[in-house]
Amino acid sequence: MAQQKPIFRRFQNEADYALMYSILMESTKADQVVETATLDDIKNWCAPSVRFDPKQDILFALDDKGTEIGFSRMSWYTGKDDVKLYTQASYLIPEYRKLEIWSEMVKENELRLREIAAKHPYHQRFFQSWATEIQKEWIGVLENKGFKAVRYFKNMLHSLEHIPDYELSDGIDVWPV
Repeated sequence: MAQQKPIFRRFQNEADYALMYSILMESTKADQVVETATLDDIKNWCAPSVRFDPKQDILFALDDKGTEIGFSRMSWYTGKDDVKLYTQASYLIPEYRKLEIWSEMVKENELRLREIAAKHPYHQRFFQSWATEIQKEWIGVLENKGFKAVRYFKNMLHSLEHIPDYELSDGIDVWPV
């Protein structure tokens, strides 16, 4: 596992969905991310749109044996005041995180995002990525590439198990939807 520079390949077909799911689950488990995705979520996440072409905007990182060890998804959108945001999300299985592979993935992603940006009329442009506060390694990679945190969000979860059965006030009816 001495390889420093990964080999890259693009998304090929629907057979890659299961691979993406597997990498995502390993990566998020290592980061202790609570929210999980399903295989259907991956398929929906990869649906083509005017801002996303899976065959160009999904990038796999492979080790020196040709095994997929990570992937990135890139896209763009228009923010406030016609600012263009060129976004990337990358996932890497834990045993490869100390080899600078994530950094190489970000560099490769930025090349693709610059290609996309070159097709747009000039606007203010920014690279963007997302991270939860517990994704320390990913945050470190982004900060080393010049990213700075500019917005913070709080996601709140509530289990649907053991919800108390409250009595409703008179005059309130519940109807199935």
